[in-house]
Amino acid sequence: MLKILTWNINKGGSFQRINSIAQQINKHSADIVLLSEYWCGDKGIELQKQLREYGYDYIVTSNGQPKQNHLLFASRYPFDVIPSSYQKEKNKERWLEIKLIQQDLHILGIHIPTSQDKQEKQDFWIEVNNFAKKNVNNKAVILGDYNTGLSEDAQGVPFYGMEFMRNLLDLGWIDTWRYTHGNFSGYSWYSTKRNGFRIDHVFASPILYEVILESYFSHQERMSKISDHSVLIVELAI
Repeated sequence: MLKILTWNINKGGSFQRINSIAQQINKHSADIVLLSEYWCGDKGIELQKQLREYGYDYIVTSNGQPKQNHLLFASRYPFDVIPSSYQKEKNKERWLEIKLIQQDLHILGIHIPTSQDKQEKQDFWIEVNNFAKKNVNNKAVILGDYNTGLSEDAQGVPFYGMEFMRNLLDLGWIDTWRYTHGNFSGYSWYSTKRNGFRIDHVFASPILYEVILESYFSHQERMSKISDHSVLIVELAI
């Protein structure tokens, strides 16, 4: 079984939160971890150090600038870093591709921009949809903070970009959380108005349909303010 975890750690995780972030990741015993809003610098160095102490020997980042939200993959299994298929210059630090060698699994980590600039978000989503089309027949997953959800996953007005997420579904990609939870409502982030939104996702390519075991949130991390996002975990029988 392969356990995959994705989590937005909120502005790199303050020094006061780094220990708790690493401890919670270790508690979940994930094999591969994607962190969004990772920051380089002293905080990032300390977080990587602690993750290695917990057995995550393989780590790569998307090479963002100091105090810039970017991505980190940490894994207990060896992986190859895949040359980025992202075609834009802007927001390239929000995209990171790896391939797990033993499992022959292509993993795309993303942190889609917010809807403050709709064109910017649309451009990023087009890149995601292009990746999905190219890899629809491969063993692949797309995970991270999408800053997007369908109307059934929002309390209030959904974030911009629903049509691009529907494109993924129309291609046959599987929303792993919805696949394992049916019509149940669950949210991974709350606005200042206390409206809930499910914006953290793991989508699996159609070929992985029969190996999806479970997909679930851990809300403890959000409720105890280690981050403003819940942790999302997916288990695959590979």
